Amino acid sequence: MAWTIGAVRGVFWSSVLLYAVVLVVLWFVLPADGVVLHAGPGGPDRWGSRAEFVTVMAAVGAGLTVLVDVIATRVIDRVELSSPLVNLPHKAWWSATPARSARAQRMMVADCYGLGAGTMAFISLMAILTQFAAPWLALTTAGAGILAVLGWSIHLMTRRYRPDNAE
Repeated sequence: MAWTIGAVRGVFWSSVLLYAVVLVVLWFVLPADGVVLHAGPGGPDRWGSRAEFVTVMAAVGAGLTVLVDVIATRVIDRVELSSPLVNLPHKAWWSATPARSARAQRMMVADCYGLGAGTMAFISLMAILTQFAAPWLALTTAGAGILAVLGWSIHLMTRRYRPDNAE
């Protein structure tokens, strides 16, 4: 099933809303002091205040939201596929006709929003796990997130933009 840009954009903005809700809930349930700011394999190794945690996490979420939306709405459609700035499998095939170029750009916008939605969901989960779960669970989840991005990247490079699946 091919997702439309509107549907993937909706999923992205829903994930942004989820992230905001997570931060609001964490504001009310975390103690004022003694909040985990960083954890490593040995457990928490940096502590701070609830205000510092929520402020930093809000800045990360806002920055990611702006970055994804600007790339999806203002960058992808303004950069020619033939540009050296674009790294696309089978670029010559995709840029051979205006119809193919337009389709590739729509696919890249959808992929940008999809990756942004996945990242927002991931950092929502990590914000919760670093505060309430065992360090091994947070690290395992971080590793799973890295593997998911790697798997998605391999899919994009080997299947998603393959010319025989394009039309």
